[in-house]
Amino acid sequence: MRARLLHRDRRQVSLTAAGAALHAAARGLLADWDEAAAVVADAAAAEAKVLRAGTLTSLGRALFPAALEHFAKRQPGWRVELRSFRFDDPTAGLSDRASDAAFVSLPDRRR
Repeated sequence: MRARLLHRDRRQVSLTAAGAALHAAARGLLADWDEAAAVVADAAAAEAKVLRAGTLTSLGRALFPAALEHFAKRQPGWRVELRSFRFDDPTAGLSDRASDAAFVSLPDRRR
């Protein structure tokens, strides 16, 4: 759609009715854009505060609640995602970066 937005003469420039309508709509769009950008930034920041903790099946399951509570006290605003891995990945996701931290069993060197 074509519309004339400005009226110009040698001395001044002014908005036409279409220009004034676009100006009002654009102000609303820009305000909505700023609000949307802030909402997205907040969501991204909240998402960035996720600790992906790998576990080996049920290994140490009794320790998780206390460890998670301890972490939550020291890192408010963070969310912990527990991810269970099979014993064929002894790193519980650390080796391929599927986990940021892991609950794993150390090898028993006494044998």
